[in-house]
Amino acid sequence: MVAPFAVRLKLSDARTGGRTAGTFYAISTIGSIVGTFLAGFVLIAWLGSTNILLLMSAVLALASLLAARSRAGTKAAACVFFLALLIAALDYDAQLAAEGFVDTDTRYHRVIVFKGAETGTGRPMRVMTTGPHANQSAMYMDDPSALALPYTRYFRLADHFAPEMKRLLVLGGGGFSFPKYALANYPNVAVDVVELDPGITSLARAYFELKDHPRQRIIEEDARTFLNRNQVIYDAILCDTFNSDYAIPFHLTTLEAAQRMKDSLTKTGVVLVNLLSSQNWERDRFPMALFATYKAVFPKVLAFAVDARGDRASRHNFILAAFASPEEPFLTHPDPDMAAMLARRLSAPADAGVLPLTDDFAPVDRYIMSAW
Repeated sequence: MVAPFAVRLKLSDARTGGRTAGTFYAISTIGSIVGTFLAGFVLIAWLGSTNILLLMSAVLALASLLAARSRAGTKAAACVFFLALLIAALDYDAQLAAEGFVDTDTRYHRVIVFKGAETGTGRPMRVMTTGPHANQSAMYMDDPSALALPYTRYFRLADHFAPEMKRLLVLGGGGFSFPKYALANYPNVAVDVVELDPGITSLARAYFELKDHPRQRIIEEDARTFLNRNQVIYDAILCDTFNSDYAIPFHLTTLEAAQRMKDSLTKTGVVLVNLLSSQNWERDRFPMALFATYKAVFPKVLAFAVDARGDRASRHNFILAAFASPEEPFLTHPDPDMAAMLARRLSAPADAGVLPLTDDFAPVDRYIMSAW
């Protein structure tokens, strides 16, 4: 909107119209380039996308006031009005935060934290979400170390498949649900957590009872970068990484990533991967590609359905289990809850011509979006 009006205001001679318009659009192009890098690398991290939008609105409003041919009193009144709006907005955000509702931008996500209740029981919870379709983390208000979301309880299969577990690697911290559970229930296990977003970790400390622990190490780094340089051997690896509310980052789904996970395991270790998918394997190519990828690296791969309703069309959580040993894992357990999880084993999807994912070719987003 601004450039055409600026050209008209600046234009004094039709013979120089082309030069005037060209100069303005050259300045606009330079501004776009600078703005792209400034927003992507500085402003979003410092201010957040919402605040950037409000700031630009204020700048344009102020510019229009300065350029307006009106009385000084009118301009002053408009400035006071905009200032009052800004103070009201800041006060509103502060009141929401005091009530437990936080809407903030980190370096990588827009994150919303709010108070809720568990479906069916009404048990009070605190929830973290980075997208409109799913909750990334949740915590019971009366028991912070308990596992509130159903899929996180399936990570207990790590203790079943690796009963002598001493070291656990968790890729994706979020609200640190399972690390807190592991520290509270596995007294002999050391936990390493890799979380890319320091803003997420800060929110977990502020709202999800994350505390420093002598058996816990938090690494703020991309999970694939960590795997590439890792020299530590683990008994179990939990992969719970999403770059949105439905998609695993492509570089953590490839043959190369799976191989690095296997290289980081003991000979009897297990990898548990949380994925969101339908059970309609013929339509949803991503789980087939992920199975093909892990089968090319691990001698044994199983899958377990978190949702017991058997609805093949809707999307819900699945746990993929990849074993470093070719021996058949035990699928029975005396604990009823654990036995119920093991009983939800799924038949592996047919290959259907889907190739394993690689660093050179991993169309994860296309596979997922084509199934929606």
